[in-house]
Amino acid sequence: MKRIWHLWALLSVVAILCVAACSSGSASFSSGSGGATGFVTLNWQPPTTNADGTPISDLAGYRVYYGQSSGNYSHSIDVGMSTSCTIDQLPLGTTNYFAVTAYNSFGNESGFSGEASKTL
Repeated sequence: MKRIWHLWALLSVVAILCVAACSSGSASFSSGSGGATGFVTLNWQPPTTNADGTPISDLAGYRVYYGQSSGNYSHSIDVGMSTSCTIDQLPLGTTNYFAVTAYNSFGNESGFSGEASKTL
């Protein structure tokens, strides 16, 4: 039986180096810089139900997708069961867009979470 679930965590933005921060949903996002590149750290809450409303019983991991164009993710990282991920070596002066998916033990993958963006 194929089950695809909603990733309820919407990525939100919280800048470590800024005085003002905004966040929504149940995830957070921090950023910083070092030299000519920067980094972001994404955190999210795991989904609890499948798309059909039944409890998740076979969650196997998450993939973080990112790129420099909204909705067009040129990179992905499989982070296993971790609910956080730091992405480094991002060029300063660029806007990066991020989304997360969840997958089960059969490799079925959810749709993308809400998208977050950050200009470094």
